[in-house]
Amino acid sequence: MSLLEIFSVVFSLIFLILLIRQNIWCWVFGIVSSILSAILFYTIHLYSECVLYSFYAIFGVYGWMVWAKNDNTSSDNIITPIKGRRLLFFIALGLPMSLGVGYLSKTFLKDAAIPYIDAATSVFGLIATYLEAHRYLSAWIFWIILNFATAVIYFQRGLMIYGPLMLVYFVFSVVGYRQWRQQVLVIE
Repeated sequence: MSLLEIFSVVFSLIFLILLIRQNIWCWVFGIVSSILSAILFYTIHLYSECVLYSFYAIFGVYGWMVWAKNDNTSSDNIITPIKGRRLLFFIALGLPMSLGVGYLSKTFLKDAAIPYIDAATSVFGLIATYLEAHRYLSAWIFWIILNFATAVIYFQRGLMIYGPLMLVYFVFSVVGYRQWRQQVLVIE
């Protein structure tokens, strides 16, 4: 347990609470926590996670820009579900990318821990982040699965703050899904 891990966790929790509430400031806290997390994961050889959190920082800027350009009356602020082919598209996109990133990680980073699982959670994490930036309800379904899987990885790697954080994220993902789902029902 390090100060780096503690600060990253605190900023991550603030990010998640503000995201559920659809507060634009969530992205600032997400960017800071992502940068801190990337540094941490590099030090423990979870390279796909390091790259993932670096991309989360970039996606944080993207999410901020998407949410900032829309005012509260915009139709872009509406929570929308993804159905059918579009959801399958994101899954079909993520699977081969996960295999490719896992293969590259295993081949070129000899000390990479669990490269294929690490790659899959990373790739689908980016997909989920894109979906939440565009306020797709399905982002929360991805997060429910990813946060549980990531908790297992983090406990295995000895991250005794990040492991429980992912379990908290798992619970908050269910809460986020339910809260955003209520807004879909109101709109429909």
